[in-house]
Amino acid sequence: PATPPPTPMTPVTPAEGETKTGWMQKLGGGLFKSWQKRFFIIRPEDGVLGYFKTIPGDGAMPQGLLELKGVKIDSDSSRVGGFNIMASKKGKPKQYQLQAETDSERDAWIA
Repeated sequence: PATPPPTPMTPVTPAEGETKTGWMQKLGGGLFKSWQKRFFIIRPEDGVLGYFKTIPGDGAMPQGLLELKGVKIDSDSSRVGGFNIMASKKGKPKQYQLQAETDSERDAWIA
């Protein structure tokens, strides 16, 4: 299935529902790969993970959006808090490398 187009996202604290929000590092693509701090939101109602450069306000458009249905998630013991999401983007395999602050924080993201 195709990745859905970015839609506005409103941050919701975990206490208000099942939505998970927080800061993590994401390995950026391109010619010079580097770790970039991003604010992530999981929306369980439609099964997507969105990320932003800053904490979004109401109606903010995510910098990136990943449909979580059918992805494979593996923890990466070579990095503290590290994990990988294997997905398909435009019909081609794509790996997202993410890093939470701690292993327990990573476990909360991939639960």
